[in-house]
Amino acid sequence: MADAGGISTWRDSLATFLMQQTELIILPGDQNYGASAADVVPNNAIFGSFPVKVVEGNHDIDFDGGVALRARFNSRPASPPGLPGCYHDVLLDGAVDLVVLQSGRTTSWVQTVVGGVGIGSPMHAWFLSILPTLTAPHLVVAFHPPTWGPVLNDTGRVFETTLDWPWHTYGVKLVLNGHSHLAFTGSKRGVKYITAAATYRQDDTLDATLHGADEDGAVLEWAQDSGYSAAILNVTAGDLSYEFVDPDGRPIPGSAGKCGMLSIPSSPETYEVV
Repeated sequence: MADAGGISTWRDSLATFLMQQTELIILPGDQNYGASAADVVPNNAIFGSFPVKVVEGNHDIDFDGGVALRARFNSRPASPPGLPGCYHDVLLDGAVDLVVLQSGRTTSWVQTVVGGVGIGSPMHAWFLSILPTLTAPHLVVAFHPPTWGPVLNDTGRVFETTLDWPWHTYGVKLVLNGHSHLAFTGSKRGVKYITAAATYRQDDTLDATLHGADEDGAVLEWAQDSGYSAAILNVTAGDLSYEFVDPDGRPIPGSAGKCGMLSIPSSPETYEVV
């Protein structure tokens, strides 16, 4: 459930549902659109002591509130030196290794703060260093701006940074993102990509193109450019499945699937807008 800052009414409703039905909430960025730490108070009131894992988004890192978010949702290992916002945690009784990365707001910001996002960057080196220690059956990587997927006609949703590492060679099962203000699922080289950011609406419409999908056999399986939603992950030792729900917790038709299983639509050039 990403990009929920500033829309407390539906966020409160969906958060209440999630806390009744789930063991853990992952927030893939932009939970604070305000300019001060005081604006984080509603998040504290909503989630209380519920287990929450946070990805820092571009709005979160821009304001003092982002620092407060990092401190508030601090039930996580410390970030490695020089890589604020990055961490690894083992979730759900050892079923999931979650690696959170810092994709920041712009390429220049990431270059200045964490030394870039490319292959060979400090963040990439840290990621490779922890891979041999990961033992959970499911490896999930989360960061804020996606590296590929549909875009909205609002040019502000174009992805600022490219954290497009060869996830399939690392055993990653799911890449989880926010930022784009829409929801979609897709696959590349056996890796599932989910963006759960249909949570802050503007006068946007889904573009008829896939950004960054010209290689690796990228297939968009489902997309939604209207309404608010959140992705529900169902985790067992041998299976990682997902489904999007609306603010009342009702499943959204056509949005369900399994990670590690490529679902190819009748025409890879088309997709359904719900």
